[in-house]
Order: sequence, then structure tokens, then C-alpha cells
Amino acid sequence: MTGAIDPFENDADAGVDAPQVSLSTARSSLTQFEGPEWETWPFNFIYQSYLLTQKPWRDALNSVDGVRPREKHVASIATRQVLDMMSPANFVWSNPKVIARTISEGGANLMRGAWNLAEDWQRAAWGLPPVGANDYLPGRDVAVTPGKVVYRSDLLELIQYSPQTDTVAPEPVLIVPAWLMKYYVLDLSPQNSLVNYLCGQGFSVFIVSWANPGRQDGDIGIANYLGAVEEALDVVGRILPDAQTHAIGYCLGGTLLAIKAAQMARDDDERLKTVTLFASQTDFEERGELQSFIGELEVSMLERLMLKTGYWDGKYIAEAYKILRAGEWVWPRHVDDYLMGSRQPMSDLDAWSVDTTRLPRKVQSEYLRSMVLENTLAQGPI
Repeated sequence: MTGAIDPFENDADAGVDAPQVSLSTARSSLTQFEGPEWETWPFNFIYQSYLLTQKPWRDALNSVDGVRPREKHVASIATRQVLDMMSPANFVWSNPKVIARTISEGGANLMRGAWNLAEDWQRAAWGLPPVGANDYLPGRDVAVTPGKVVYRSDLLELIQYSPQTDTVAPEPVLIVPAWLMKYYVLDLSPQNSLVNYLCGQGFSVFIVSWANPGRQDGDIGIANYLGAVEEALDVVGRILPDAQTHAIGYCLGGTLLAIKAAQMARDDDERLKTVTLFASQTDFEERGELQSFIGELEVSMLERLMLKTGYWDGKYIAEAYKILRAGEWVWPRHVDDYLMGSRQPMSDLDAWSVDTTRLPRKVQSEYLRSMVLENTLAQGPI
């Protein structure tokens, strides 16, 4: 991008005496202003002015005394959502690409956009998946690495994938995904599948596929999920005896695996060769963005809501993450679908977020209270 002003390029000089609140979205979000259209007057002035308005907001939040870090962080996230929404790229009259399309098509793009919006509202009201979800069916478009179920219980299925090489690695790999995720989040498509890659490197791969609990499963707790990981390890050991296992945990699955690995170390259980965690949190003293909104009041409210259903639906978490990353996931689709009048193709990650699983009431409550609020895991007694 030619001549762009990055209002955060001098952040390193801000000092380290106190935590700094950042309102900046990912730097890749600056791509919304790429292209020669944005370098012409008045659009270059409009978007540069928009970028420069973010730094005063951040400085104002950092200068407020007597506010706890959590409240500052929550305020910064909320302010960023407003700034993302007000981006000049999101409006017809301030986006030169939309203006050019509208002129060239005589407004037909806006008519198509209105139809797209009406269709999306209708699908949401009827509880239907978004447009394009049917293009990502498990076994056809995603989760296409050949595998077989080698074990099944009330809480999980264990899927085995065979090595794709003549030389086979001596230790297998066991993958534990998050409770709320379908197992194929790490097997989305051949070009971005961790499972397919590991098989191509000669590993025998096992992956946990968590069951989707119902109302009757509300009393299933973390101890049950730890027992399920134990079952998975037992099955791997029976299929490939006398071999240690490389364990991989993803997101909340990594948190669960960390607890299990700690228990195994305590008990001198040496079945694990290595433990690798992806996007997993074990110390909740500094919470992530979504967890910054979780306090005693919010946890109590969620517990009351879950009394009716017995579980927490993962689709709410997926939507919350989308909102927190609105500058990357929400507003670009808004521009393409409703202003440009085209349909932005659904990505693999979008497809996964549609197909989430549920979480039993007890597990959700134990996780939020014990780990998030009390940070029990990092302190050791769990």
C-alpha cells in the first residue's frame, strides 16, 4: 500500500512501565484500503484520517487512572468494535471500489446486496446454515484424509489414520481437539490438513472426535473428559504396543491434555513421548479477549441458562469469536455480499464455525469457575 500511515508503527517507544491497551486490529486489516482507488482524493484523506483517529482513543484509555486492567481491556475491545464498524470501507459513499461498481452497474450491485441480506436474515430466522455451508460437507469437502474409527464410547470416537509412506515413524501421534470443535478442524482440506501432513511424514495418527452431548449429559464433568483421554491412550497403546505417544492438544483440548499430562507425570506414567499445545491456555491470570468478558456475574448467568438445556452450544462461542474479529470476519463479508453484490466464498474456517459441538453444563461451569476465574490449573492443585 503506497503512502499508508500506520498510527501504531512507533508503539515500541511507548515504554513498558504499565500495560498498554491496544485498539489496533491485526495489521493485515489494512488490506481493506489497498488498491489504486484508495490513493486518489478524497479517499486517501478519508482512510488516513480514520487510521489516525485510533491512536488518540488508545492513548485516552491508557491515561485513565484507577481502572483495573480487566476493565481497561474490555473497554478497548468494545471501542475497537466501534472503530471497525466505522471503517470507511464499510459504507457506499466512502468506499471508492463500491462507488465504481455502483456506477458501472447502475446500482444493480446494491439490489443484489439487498437480496443477499434478505436471504441471510431469512436463514438466520429459520435456523438454517449460511449460504455456502453445503459446499463443505465432511467426508466430501473437509475431513477427507482416509481414516477409520477404532474405538467408540459415550464421550468420544477415536479415529486412526495410517502413514502414507513406506518408512513408518516409531511413535504414533494422538490429537485432542477442543471440546467445542469438530475433530476435522485439523483436517479441513488436503492443502491445510495437519492430519494429512503428519500421515505424509510417516506417522500413525489418532484423533479424538468428541460426542455431541444432550440434556441428559449435563452432569458430565472435566474428570469424565480426562478419563476419555485415558481411554484414547489405552487404545493407542493396544494398537501400537511398546511405543510412546506424541500428544497434540488444540485450544481447550490442549488445556485438557495439559491437565492429563501433569497427572501422568505425577503418577510416573511414561506413555507420552512429547506434548505439543496449539492455541491452548494453561495460565488464566491474563485472559484472552473472549474470557475478559467473563466474571462471577456472567458465569452465574450462564449456569442458570444451562439448567434449562443441560449444555452450552458451541455456535455461540464461534459467533462471539467472529464478533471479536469483526474487522477480519464480519465487515469484509458485509462489503462483498451487501455492497458489492457478490457472495464472498465461505472459507474452511467459516465452515468449521457453523459445525460446532455442545459442551455439558458441568464441564462449562467447572472450566469457567475453576480455570478462568480461580486460575486453579496454573496454581497446581487441580
